[in-house]
Amino acid sequence: MPETVPSGRETAGLRWSLPVLLVIAAFAPIFNNGFIADDFVILRWAEGLKVHPLYLFDTPHYTFRTTLFVVFLILKSLFGYHTFAFYAFSILLHSANVLLLGYLVWTLTGDSETAFWGSCFAAVFSAPQEAVMWLSGMTESLLAFFLLVTLILWLKDRPLLAACAFVGALFSKESAVIALALAPLIDLYRGRRVVRPAYVALLVPAALFGVSFLATWHSNGMINEGIFTVGPQALSVLALTAHRMLWPWFYIVVVVIRFAGGAWPSWGSVGRALACVLLLLAPYIFITYARSLPSRNVYLASAALMAGFSVWLEPVRKTRLFSVFAAAFIAFNVGYLWIRKDRQFEERAAPTTALLRALAGVKPQNTLIIDFPYPYPEIARESVLLLPGWSPDAIQVGDSPAVCPDCRQLKWNMASQDYEGPR
Repeated sequence: MPETVPSGRETAGLRWSLPVLLVIAAFAPIFNNGFIADDFVILRWAEGLKVHPLYLFDTPHYTFRTTLFVVFLILKSLFGYHTFAFYAFSILLHSANVLLLGYLVWTLTGDSETAFWGSCFAAVFSAPQEAVMWLSGMTESLLAFFLLVTLILWLKDRPLLAACAFVGALFSKESAVIALALAPLIDLYRGRRVVRPAYVALLVPAALFGVSFLATWHSNGMINEGIFTVGPQALSVLALTAHRMLWPWFYIVVVVIRFAGGAWPSWGSVGRALACVLLLLAPYIFITYARSLPSRNVYLASAALMAGFSVWLEPVRKTRLFSVFAAAFIAFNVGYLWIRKDRQFEERAAPTTALLRALAGVKPQNTLIIDFPYPYPEIARESVLLLPGWSPDAIQVGDSPAVCPDCRQLKWNMASQDYEGPR
């Protein structure tokens, strides 16, 4: 019998499964990491949606994280506290974003190879790992999903559907407003009119968002507590974050192009990609608690950078040096996620993982946690909901035994990453 030859569509489908397989290969270690820090608080808050679906609107900061709470509620309702399902969803979401990025680049450039390699690079790039490896960091990957869908629908001249996706982005994170800048830039790149009636579809949800944001300005904890402040520190945050994203791979790309003998990318090509990276970082740079942005906040900017890498490397794509670069890039980033980053997330989860281990099998009783390393006591309290019979009311957090002398006491030991006290 003659062998069946795969059709072009089947071959393309098999090839585009590679970015998804790379995502799975890169992030497979996270399945056993457990819930980390804010995850426990979000699990508890998500339950409130069953009783009062709109209650998040009473807390301005959480209003613009609604999609995250909905995801947590659905996953918890279906799978309980089994973290495997939560991390599987996070990996699936990142896979979807990688494919959406490829489709967007393909639509913009008409070059399937550029789109494919941009997706492969984005699948494993370790800079934005927190958005995948920390469940609470899914705000960024959810934002990216809705924003990428918004831009794709905009390119397809479906402004009303694009507006619907934009609403999803706005309820994922405030930085979604950047779509108002991205849409006209895409039109400019495609040679379409920048000012046209279709923009009303995006301006309406943006205006409603703006009214809501300004109306709750004074009760927004992120602003009142000084976590975000407009000031000169924003420029240094932007510069340092951009440097950390570019180092060292941007410079390695330059070397590859130089020694592979390919044509240098035009300054316009380089400038557009880097400008897009900076634009996508801009909504976050007003932080005051760090010198550079947390890794989760560079998720979208990293996607733009990976697309830029693929565009710049196009002239040398058929050379051996490109193959070496692609293999090295994938291997290094996957190894870095497995060896370094997964261990860091295990350490971040240790305070609650060890607490649950210490309380498992123990009769519920009033317990004092001393030197709990997280700044919010609610994390310790909410974590015990994973244990049968335990209530958050049984847990107190303090820095001295005098806080509750009659309580069973567990003291966190940073060196051993465990609790000292009766088991």
